[in-house]
Amino acid sequence: MNRGAHIAAVSRRLAEHFRGRLLRQDDPDYAAAARVWNGMFDSLPGLIARCRDAEDVQVAIGVANATGVTTAIRCGGHSLAGFSTCKGGLVIDLSEMCQVQVDEGTRKARFSGGCLLGTVDAETQKFGFAFPAGVVSHTGAGGLILRGWNWLAEPSLRTILRQRSGFHLGPRGRLGAAGG
Repeated sequence: MNRGAHIAAVSRRLAEHFRGRLLRQDDPDYAAAARVWNGMFDSLPGLIARCRDAEDVQVAIGVANATGVTTAIRCGGHSLAGFSTCKGGLVIDLSEMCQVQVDEGTRKARFSGGCLLGTVDAETQKFGFAFPAGVVSHTGAGGLILRGWNWLAEPSLRTILRQRSGFHLGPRGRLGAAGG
């Protein structure tokens, strides 16, 4: 199966249960959605799946596994190494999953996978708190925590150690607990 037919099959399978937006190369919003921060990586995906929630992420990961399509997951598109895009494949875009909740009493913040550092900073600062992770506001907070580097807390291991709990989606699209 050629790449175009493969991505069309992926799109059809996603459309069965995916509630977010599927952006194909002929979509007027595709060019802006495909853009990443690092201009050295101009690989254009065949399809961008803009997830609304964790269930959409699960569906997208499940379809990616079932079809074997090359896949990248993106929050801010700020990956220095180019991990937030792929040539001709599927980009699972978390950018619309951008909620932050701050509990002043416990001094904890929860944020969803599409949050940028600037979004988390803006919400935590309303309570006089700081999120010690990075210095570039348009960096994806989740990507930085998982494999990035940050100035305020040295290597992101310290950010990971401060992460108390959350959830992750494994490579098969299964939801699991992270932290404690």
